[in-house]
This record gives sequence, structure tokens and C-alpha cells, in this order.
Amino acid sequence: MKVMLDSKNVSLIYDDGCPLCAIYTQLFVRYNLLRKEGRVKFKDIRIDTFCSLDYHRAKNEIALYNHDTEEVLYGVDSIFELLERKWKILKHIRNSRICYFILTHLYFFISYNRKVIAPDIGIACNDCIPSLNYKYRSFYL
Repeated sequence: MKVMLDSKNVSLIYDDGCPLCAIYTQLFVRYNLLRKEGRVKFKDIRIDTFCSLDYHRAKNEIALYNHDTEEVLYGVDSIFELLERKWKILKHIRNSRICYFILTHLYFFISYNRKVIAPDIGIACNDCIPSLNYKYRSFYL
């Protein structure tokens, strides 16, 4: 996995219809982990601007896009990438296979069930609906 740590030219692509996504991306901006213009709504992305973005995967996992290298990190890796800018100790958690495994599955559980856990906040044309993952939905039920 490449590291985007030094790049200031990154965008975090999030589901603006999800209250959880909106809150934690706002916190990234508030605590200077991400520039305000680096917070991009999924519905506003343009494929020609985000060339290497996996559109389907970005619906299911928050994506951190590096405009300089066109590298993309998804899900837990994108969150860790931002948090490690301020708290270097988190690198040890990401490098721990057990912790990383647990956090990855917790992230998927929340991500795939986010429209059930935190219902849509009323955005009419939000096309960032996660795929139905039977494993995580069954676990939720």
C-alpha cells in the first residue's frame, strides 16, 4: 500500500445523504485533517476528474483520492490515512492484523447498513446507496 501522507491535494468522497458520513467528514475538516475543499459529495464527483476511482466501490466505502498520483484508498485505509496525520500511534493499530481485521469488518458492517442505522437526511437525488451485502445485513438483523 502506498502512502499519501504528504499530499495536500486529496479529496475524501463521502455520501452526503448519510448523517454519519457528513458528521465525521466535517470533523476531519474541523480538526485540520482534511482541507474544506477536499470534502467532496459522492453525487458531485465527475469520472473525468477522478480517473482511477472505482465508482461502485466508492458507493460502499469512503474513498480518499490523491489528485497528484491518482491513487485511491478506500474504507478503513482512507480513514486511517487521515487520522495518522495527527496521531502517528494509529499506524501500529493499522499494522496489527487482528485490530485491522476487526476494524475493517466493523467498518463494513456500518457502511453496508448505514441507510438503516442512520436513515437518509432527505436529499432527493442521492445515488450513493450501498450495495446489499447479505452477510452484514443478516448480522445487523
